[in-house]
Amino acid sequence: MNSGIGFEWLALIPLVAGFIGWVTNWLAIKMIFYPRQWTGLKVGSLRFGWQGIIHRKAQGFAKAVGKQVSENMLQVDDLMPKVSDKHANAFIDRFPALWKEIESGQFLPDLMGEHWNKLSGLQKQMMQMQIRFDSRSLLLELVKVARTKFVERFDLRDVISRRLSKDSHLLAQLYGNLAKPELRMIEVYGFVFGALIGAIEAVLFTFVEMSWTIFIFGILIGAITNWLAIEMIFRPRLPVKVMGIEFQGLFSKRQDDIADQFAMIGENQVLPVDAFVEEILAVLEQDDFIQDMEQTSRTWLRRIVSNYQEQFPSDVSVDFVVDKAVELFYEKHSSMTLEARDEIKEVIGEEYRVAEIIRDNLSQLSKEKFERVLRVVFEEDETTLILIGAAIGFMISGMQFMIFS
Repeated sequence: MNSGIGFEWLALIPLVAGFIGWVTNWLAIKMIFYPRQWTGLKVGSLRFGWQGIIHRKAQGFAKAVGKQVSENMLQVDDLMPKVSDKHANAFIDRFPALWKEIESGQFLPDLMGEHWNKLSGLQKQMMQMQIRFDSRSLLLELVKVARTKFVERFDLRDVISRRLSKDSHLLAQLYGNLAKPELRMIEVYGFVFGALIGAIEAVLFTFVEMSWTIFIFGILIGAITNWLAIEMIFRPRLPVKVMGIEFQGLFSKRQDDIADQFAMIGENQVLPVDAFVEEILAVLEQDDFIQDMEQTSRTWLRRIVSNYQEQFPSDVSVDFVVDKAVELFYEKHSSMTLEARDEIKEVIGEEYRVAEIIRDNLSQLSKEKFERVLRVVFEEDETTLILIGAAIGFMISGMQFMIFS
């Protein structure tokens, strides 16, 4: 038996090992979130320092979160209200003068130009009556076309990624809040696992001389406690009983609670209704969207205008009327933009259910898919965190060796 170390010193080994495990895990967590900006020394072309992993890789993490949200939590079609009569009525209420002009056919003289005067009184009345009869259904059709084209073009994954990558603090806050209990347990596990390994180390040194092997134990404690703590957050995904005791990964166990938190942060901070409306308007104002809508509208208008063709003078073509209709729309467009913005916000806000949709979808995800929501923060740098733990364990073991020597 080794008589070089007293019992009181051997008893300290598990405590020191537990301290190593706690410190390495605590520091690993801090290094995920801090510092926000790169901090360190520059010596010539060499840089010695650190930046919080989330902040340093914000763009990559933001893309990964955007992918998770768009694939498992939200669909653009769910965010956009279905077109109904109330949306047509909302437009009519917002633009009463314009609607009166449309419904009564007051725009027809401008639309037809000099050809209007060539029509008989009966032909004019027939066209106005037909427009009054068709106007509401035509308005609904136009809104439906616009909604469909928008859903086709709106890239939710890109929007979420872009908004999160702009503010790495928001990304850190999102995951810091979601994983707060798990991160706290990583520290606790670090101490527990470190103390257990330290107990093995103490038993070993009861029989052999303390030597350079203490550094090996320090490295193992730093690395293993970090690895085990991260694994126990996620594994096992489903409850498993061992000797009557039930074990389950902390993250999986809190699925409903995390779904609720993620949903509230998503709606209140990541994509609030004001931000979503701004993103909608950004799409609606894109030149290619406007051109696409114009082309679709022309096709649609040709089909509608053909119903009135028999009322036209012989020298007026359907394409002429369609061109004039599009021209009149652009004249009205600029004056409508500001009010349309307010109307879109009001309509979207009434049925904005981001939190509800995320909560429902996230809480119903399989455990494997649910794990990806949080694991993305750890997986790219798990090896780095484990190596950091090993390095810190090595340094603290050096201090331990000098004290015991």
